[in-house]
Amino acid sequence: MNKKADTGFSIRKCFLFAWEEYVHWLLRPKMCILIVLFLFIHQLIVMPVTETAAEMKTGFSVLEPFVALGTSGVVLMILPVCYIVLMADYPEFRTGGWFFVGRLGRLNWLIGQFIFGVMSVLSYIIFIAVFTIGASAFRAKWSFQWSDFCLNYHKVFPEREGDFVDRLFPENLYNQTSLLKAVVHTYLLLACYLLLLLLILMLGKLLKHRMLGIFCTGGIVAVGTALCSLRVQAMWYFPMAHSIVWLHYTEYFRKQIFPVRSSYVLFGMALMLLGLTAAIRIYTYQFDVQES
Repeated sequence: MNKKADTGFSIRKCFLFAWEEYVHWLLRPKMCILIVLFLFIHQLIVMPVTETAAEMKTGFSVLEPFVALGTSGVVLMILPVCYIVLMADYPEFRTGGWFFVGRLGRLNWLIGQFIFGVMSVLSYIIFIAVFTIGASAFRAKWSFQWSDFCLNYHKVFPEREGDFVDRLFPENLYNQTSLLKAVVHTYLLLACYLLLLLLILMLGKLLKHRMLGIFCTGGIVAVGTALCSLRVQAMWYFPMAHSIVWLHYTEYFRKQIFPVRSSYVLFGMALMLLGLTAAIRIYTYQFDVQES
């Protein structure tokens, strides 16, 4: 496509295009994967928390299972992988798409894709939040403080130290931060993590190597998960560690192992670098060439 066909920048066009892509994404059959994800979350997180709280004869906060999603190594591997599957074609070039880009403009198209990407990440997290909180709502307390279930688990079941439920609520988390703060950091950092993976998918597509982008994101998730499970220093070279709040803290002392603020800065720098690279690449991309 000739660059002269591009039109001027228009924020209205960007948002209209982003909305069209978003609606198309929501209506895709692939979204049924969320049902499987929700069943997985219910069985792995909600049910163990509910049953253990009942065994302790105490309640738990409605937000605690939601926070537990961001502490479980298994779930933190599944959440990005599921999102990658949902967004594997991002950005999607449908039949005749290059003619549409010609009318829209390359810059408008790119910014529209960024906006759509942010919308997809926020929607994904909101879907998970609504389901997890909804599944817990009738059994939990509407409290925004750490519950006795979380704080006294070790005292009631000292013999279960290190088991699955215990690992869902590490002391590094509830000793160092409030429940609301844990929720905010957990899901802001997860959003940054997913956006980072999304921009890698975009660059893979713009470089005409879509599968390379998918393999890179999958490798980043797999290696990051493995290093976090081993708790080695090299884990901080991968975004997974930066998205897990409790890894930033020691169990008892206020001094942070790695400042949460620094994780936000690193995510911001990485996102800006990937975004700038995509912006440079878009002006040399040939939309009329067969995708690889």
